[in-house]
Parts: sequence; C-alpha cells; structure tokens
Amino acid sequence: MGKTGKKIKRMLAQGHFALSLHAAERSAERMISESDIMECGASAKKVVFQEDKGTWKVNGSDLDGEDLTVVCKLKGDLLIVTMYRKS
Repeated sequence: MGKTGKKIKRMLAQGHFALSLHAAERSAERMISESDIMECGASAKKVVFQEDKGTWKVNGSDLDGEDLTVVCKLKGDLLIVTMYRKS
C-alpha cells in the first residue's frame, strides 16, 4: 500500500477530508454518508494511485459491508473527488 496510501487510509478513517462539489452531489444521489466514507478508509485493503488522473482510488466497504470506492486527491489536505458502490 505504501506510505502515502496508509496516510490517505488514516485520513479517511479519521474524517480528515473535504468533499468537492461533485463528490457532495454524488454522496447525496448515491446515499453515501461521511460515516460510510470513514468506514471505507478504515476497512480499505487497496489504495492505488491513478497516475493518469493524479488521484488515489481507495477500495473498502461502507457501514453495511457493501463495496465502496472513494476517489480523492492529496494536496496537503484530502479532497474527495467522487465515490461509488460496485453495481
């Protein structure tokens, strides 16, 4: 997972993040709460840097145990770009 991946996982789990406007809209639309995002960070088994987009993809689960992916950028602070559940 690497040092940065572990840092992102920890920041998510502790609620140290902000939502972009797009992420806030997706959160409401997909009924994903901040607690679900925190659980994704706590349960994440995989954190991958997407070099082509400059984002980090975090794969974990929500509070109901469903697969949840959170995509974020780390530039000092952690900004969540989007999130989705596997269909």
